[in-house]
Amino acid sequence: MRLKLYLSLLWHSAAAPFDVTATAYSWATLLGLPDPDRSGKRRIQDAITWLATNQFVEVTLRPGRHPTLRPLREDGSGDAYTLPGPEAEPGKPPSFRQLQAEFWTNGWITKLSGPAIAVWLAYVDAKGANNEDPWISERQTRDRYGLTDDTRKKGLKELIAAGLVERRYARLREPFRSDRPITHYRLYPTRFAIVPPVDDASIPQGV
Repeated sequence: MRLKLYLSLLWHSAAAPFDVTATAYSWATLLGLPDPDRSGKRRIQDAITWLATNQFVEVTLRPGRHPTLRPLREDGSGDAYTLPGPEAEPGKPPSFRQLQAEFWTNGWITKLSGPAIAVWLAYVDAKGANNEDPWISERQTRDRYGLTDDTRKKGLKELIAAGLVERRYARLREPFRSDRPITHYRLYPTRFAIVPPVDDASIPQGV
């Protein structure tokens, strides 16, 4: 929930000063939480508290008005948020990865679980700007992205079931060494353009 809320805040924060004023009910509805008036609101409030405590968002409370959220830098340093891309680093190739708007507008944010979204972001980052199928080991997933093996397996299984990722096998050939198997993953971000089925039992409902 924290990841979904932070990503959604970044989606709404398209321009400076990056402030978003909304109720917990509005966030709960956007993220498809059940009972947005009660339990959904509590989950959003808990997520906001965690994000603020860990310096991912700044919360401004004003009497008689809805709270305002402002994203902070993604590394949890508490520094001010800045837009990624060439504007931030002139002359350098883009270092950011982008989620399609359909991720929200077509309901994938509510369909996919937290582990599935985390694994998708890791694979999109590993794919980089060269558009090659990423190869990423369990150790890399842990060391670079902080994802446990259980999270990786659960998220990957869900992404494959949703048709967003396809597992492909190949063999790495090196001189004077035995061939060793390599697993690559083909990503299908265009799948976000399709509204996911509501009652597809093969895809766990995101929570």
